[in-house]
Amino acid sequence: RSGDVGTSAYAYLNKEGGKHAVGQLELEYESRKLDYNDLGYNQRSNDVRWWTQLEYRELERWGPLLESHARFEYFGRRNLDNLPIGGGYQLNIEGKFSNFWKAFTEVHWRPTWFDDREVGDGTALQRAGLVGHEVELATDPTRRVSFKTFVQTQKTSNGFIQSGDAGVLFRVLPQFDFEVLPTWIYTFGEPRFAAVAAPGEYVFGRLNAKSIGAVLRTTYTFTPRLTLQAYGQLFLASGHYSDFTSVSSDPNGSRPVARLSDLRAFTGTLPTNPDFQQGVLNTSVVLRWEYMLGSTLFLVYTRSQSPAVILAAGEEGHLSFTSVRRAPAADVIMAKLTYWWASR
Repeated sequence: RSGDVGTSAYAYLNKEGGKHAVGQLELEYESRKLDYNDLGYNQRSNDVRWWTQLEYRELERWGPLLESHARFEYFGRRNLDNLPIGGGYQLNIEGKFSNFWKAFTEVHWRPTWFDDREVGDGTALQRAGLVGHEVELATDPTRRVSFKTFVQTQKTSNGFIQSGDAGVLFRVLPQFDFEVLPTWIYTFGEPRFAAVAAPGEYVFGRLNAKSIGAVLRTTYTFTPRLTLQAYGQLFLASGHYSDFTSVSSDPNGSRPVARLSDLRAFTGTLPTNPDFQQGVLNTSVVLRWEYMLGSTLFLVYTRSQSPAVILAAGEEGHLSFTSVRRAPAADVIMAKLTYWWASR
């Protein structure tokens, strides 16, 4: 409420110098009522977080590598009810080759944890532990055509998660380039919050969710002071719930902790269809003209389409561009002028 006071503390210890061995240790505390969003972005409050990293690096050429890094990382986070809300161990290796390509790979293990934001009222849902692998590859970014990709694959005890992104940058001319950035996510198996069937009765379902997206970005530089930029984004997502379970608690008591072993088969009827289907199409064009040193004129056109898709009872969510195409669009034209002066 207005007038509430929160506190936080942050400490770190780094070893950043030296030829081979470096390391870092971070500790952070945030009280339940900490809120400094008027100053900047606060990811969350009500937690104690720690993170440590030990690294061995080689900054001189070694075989085909210009430099290489091997790291061990351990991190953890608990809320002030002492519930683990994230943590794990990971080992990764990174290298830059003589052709300026970069490669990164990691294996990690994350034990079971609790998501106290899943439901939205403080109820904490237990999430399964997982093992995972990440791989990233990037070519020389100074070339006429450069490429990068990242893929993360994780296997939980009750499901599967994979996500990734890629990008191709074309420098067609010294003053003209454009970039294509696709993304995707696919996950299934984990119980996720679906609905509140009755006061104190929380329903969860195994979620099969997927999304795909793409960003197109281009820039043409007429002169160092006059540029034209265009941007387009398409994003589609859907989710389908099945195998519903529930956990009950006193609606007038404290919010429950829903452990996976506590979930029982749900045979009732949900008030609404929890499946979802989303689509977003955004475009923008920006003309930037620095007509005097430090003084700039921006002309901006944006177009946004984001339909509200309501699924009927029994209808499954699926990826579809049709709803975006039929949705009403919001068109905006803006002009921004800045003038800089300095007293002599």
